[in-house]
Amino acid sequence: PHSFKKYFYTVNITAVDNNPMKGDLVFADQVISKSKAVEGKYSFKLFHLLGAHPPFCLNEKLEYEKLEYSRSSYKTQARATLEITKRFLTSLKSIGVYDNSMIFIVGDHGLGSFGVNVQASGYTEDNKVANITSSNTIATGIPLILVKPFASMADMKISDAPVSLSDIPKTIISELGLKDDLPGCSMFEVKESDFRERRFLAYKWEHEYWKKKYLPVMDEYIINGFSWLNQSWKPTYRRFTPSGVQDTRPQIYEYGSQIQFGEGGNAEQYQVQGWSYPEKGFTWTDGKSVSLVIPVNQPQSDLTLSASLFPFTAGGVVNQNVYIDVNGDRLGEWIITAAGEYKIKIPKEHITDSLLEINFELPNAVSPAELNIGNDPRSLGIAVKSIIISEKN
Repeated sequence: PHSFKKYFYTVNITAVDNNPMKGDLVFADQVISKSKAVEGKYSFKLFHLLGAHPPFCLNEKLEYEKLEYSRSSYKTQARATLEITKRFLTSLKSIGVYDNSMIFIVGDHGLGSFGVNVQASGYTEDNKVANITSSNTIATGIPLILVKPFASMADMKISDAPVSLSDIPKTIISELGLKDDLPGCSMFEVKESDFRERRFLAYKWEHEYWKKKYLPVMDEYIINGFSWLNQSWKPTYRRFTPSGVQDTRPQIYEYGSQIQFGEGGNAEQYQVQGWSYPEKGFTWTDGKSVSLVIPVNQPQSDLTLSASLFPFTAGGVVNQNVYIDVNGDRLGEWIITAAGEYKIKIPKEHITDSLLEINFELPNAVSPAELNIGNDPRSLGIAVKSIIISEKN
């Protein structure tokens, strides 16, 4: 529960030389020098480390190094975290408590910033399913879960069993042989072949919420099937807020009306993947690929999409190439060098299942941080002000 987090979260540790990983390094040192076993006592321990969380500033040798905000830097700090984990497990073995301990090593969330980025070997993506859940949401909802049961000495195995963090309490209580009415399942009883419904609540954290009574608004998703695949994720369109549950189901778009981006606009209900936060009058794309899913009525004629936008051009970037796909088909390209209105024709035959899935590919998107012209880590491509989709007269 959120109210308990302040008692074990290390957010208030004062970092030496402004090193936010100081707490992890102290743990790495003390877990070797100060660990001890007390005869005849049972104990429950929880250690919360920054791990592979940004900012990225720790290399594989556990040396402080300022790293750029990128997937490569994330992997570098993840290797550092593996080294710290290795020291922890080695320490448990050296004091003789590893074999008879149950151990969980988990992330509190996955890394949403870089999408899923894994090869789901043996699993088939259904390309006919509209991507109504962003890859960042999916990646955030897939944390690392490692678990070792009591008295286990077997080699490590990789499992695709459909478990979740919410199963941890049930797993512990079940292994201790205690009676309970906790929700969830013991992770050791879930088979890879089990078809199991899971629940994920997505929210965007801001520092202001440390002092607030409630968490940010949370959007609910139900997962059935292999969690790495988009087709396994379905939004319920239920949004949990301090004032109650809201229905966020997107409205059917009325041809000729304006989809307004930015603060106070109505675009967020259609935004799926790759969009930054709304700003005054526009919303930046954030990444090499962004998408919209818009419910529509079947048109009687071809459509024209008109977008008012401007490109990110700085630090040597002179234009943004934008490739436009609609319902999986490449329909055209914009070469954007200045603010303006850009159009593309959408043949009515491309509208299926009363949905418009619009994807913008942005190969030139780049962050100011990568260009060394600022600290903004967002991979900026175009800033969209509005979109209008019209039927041909």
